Amino acid sequence: MPFHAGDTFLITAPDGRKQHLRIVLTEPSGSPPTIITVQLNTATEISDKTTLLEPGVHPFCTRRSVVSYDTMLVMEVRLIERLAGMETMVKDPNFLPHEPCDPGLLDRVVKGAFASPMTTPRMAGELRRRLAAT
Repeated sequence: MPFHAGDTFLITAPDGRKQHLRIVLTEPSGSPPTIITVQLNTATEISDKTTLLEPGVHPFCTRRSVVSYDTMLVMEVRLIERLAGMETMVKDPNFLPHEPCDPGLLDRVVKGAFASPMTTPRMAGELRRRLAAT
């Protein structure tokens, strides 16, 4: 299962209690190949509202959501693919591919990464470097 910018997937939080949608922000790069992803969360009073998503902007968004830039991660593609492969025989999978986001939404999310006070300088630099390479 190759990953591309704009792809999305549901992954269970390490505590096993909740699934979060992650958006792939970059094409795979490096050795081993990695991608940068960011998580969506339900909007609350204290959420960073740099990128606020209304219901229906993506099939997963059924209520107001935000992009949680403090959750931006570099993830190893091979490990995600391994998790995805193991999930085919499980009743309650920890990983589920979801519908990709449209280019306009991906652009908003990426631009928000550079505007959000919650994006770490390290992740902003890594995202900028990878986007410049494409």
